Amino acid sequence: MKNTLLQRSDSLAELLDTDQIQSLSGTETDINSPRYQELKQHFQNLRELNPDIRFAYLLGQSSERPDSYFLLDSEPISSEDYSYPGQPYPEGNQDVANLYTSGEGEILPITKDRWGYWLSAFSPIKNTQGTVIAVFGVDIAASTYYSRILLTSLVPLLLTALVVGLLLWLRRRAIYQQQYLTEKAFFLSFASHEIRSPLTSVSWAIQAIMNKSIPPERSSIFLERANQSIHNILSTVEDVLSLQRTEGLAMKNLNLSSEAIHPLLKFSIEGLSLTSTEKECAIIDDTDPNDYSLTGQVDVPLFKRVLSNLLVNAMKYSPKGAPVTVKLYPSGSGWSIAVHNGGDPISASDQAKIFEGFYRTDSAEKGNQHGSGLGLMLCLDIIQRHGGKLELESSPEAGTTFRINMSHQDSQKAL
Repeated sequence: MKNTLLQRSDSLAELLDTDQIQSLSGTETDINSPRYQELKQHFQNLRELNPDIRFAYLLGQSSERPDSYFLLDSEPISSEDYSYPGQPYPEGNQDVANLYTSGEGEILPITKDRWGYWLSAFSPIKNTQGTVIAVFGVDIAASTYYSRILLTSLVPLLLTALVVGLLLWLRRRAIYQQQYLTEKAFFLSFASHEIRSPLTSVSWAIQAIMNKSIPPERSSIFLERANQSIHNILSTVEDVLSLQRTEGLAMKNLNLSSEAIHPLLKFSIEGLSLTSTEKECAIIDDTDPNDYSLTGQVDVPLFKRVLSNLLVNAMKYSPKGAPVTVKLYPSGSGWSIAVHNGGDPISASDQAKIFEGFYRTDSAEKGNQHGSGLGLMLCLDIIQRHGGKLELESSPEAGTTFRINMSHQDSQKAL
């Protein structure tokens, strides 16, 4: 930028008429001179054609004066920045003197004068004999210069930041994918074990009954155990299939439709009627009839999966004979579904991990409750893909409540 400014200054200086400049006396009597007025107009035109140049001017020095002074500038006479012919310019004494001696143009460091801070270029004006008769100067505001430096620097900085950001993102994605593959391999290994163990029990029970190696009166007990093992296998397989379906959601949009929420809730409750009877755990729909008409944008199969999973979990950890309550109700700008049981509370440490997947609470392990530890992770993922929230509240006094919160705004975002 400095080199370009000096080149422009030298080029503009070459175009000036040296005869006109030599006719200037450097006093206020020049103001009425036709040559002064012609040069003045030329300098004003020059400024209009070069909007980044704030001042263009001519400076002179002579043996009769101890300082440098203005011969002419580009400012209108009415401007407060106007410099009259002969006005002293002591700030430029040394620089002007150097040009008179060297005859070579130069860029001055950022300097301050009575008008502000400037980046200035000085170019000598020579007569036909090669003698310097004046100095042509142009000023660019220091702020303009620094702004251009900043803009010029920002381009490589932004490109560098973009490349670094991309590399960090790729590295993070690679780590995430590696963790995901590790977790998936762990889950498949875990699920295989969860399937193999009950299958071994089923096979052993069937062989024992076929070989009549157990008393007939105990056959019903073995059949009941085999039936429960089959239920456990089906539950694990459903978790694997749900994981696969949920992974597929990342590659496509949800199939959302506007649905009345209560019929979906009722369908899920009715679908678990046999299970609730077997577990002696009634599911009570506590929804106010006035709220049956609440609607939302949901992917029906996935949303039913969430409801079913939350209800099954609530029954699994509810005390025998104690009911599970479920309620749909309006909340804020949308609606919520609360699934509650009165079982043992979930500790704060377990609450922080329960949605991570592959995690089972101590009470679940001690209670010998079958599960892959994946169901709540899938529920959370599905609800978040809908734009909603899945929250957990648990305490010894109030029991445990899983709450789905959806707003109409969230539904629109999910679209």
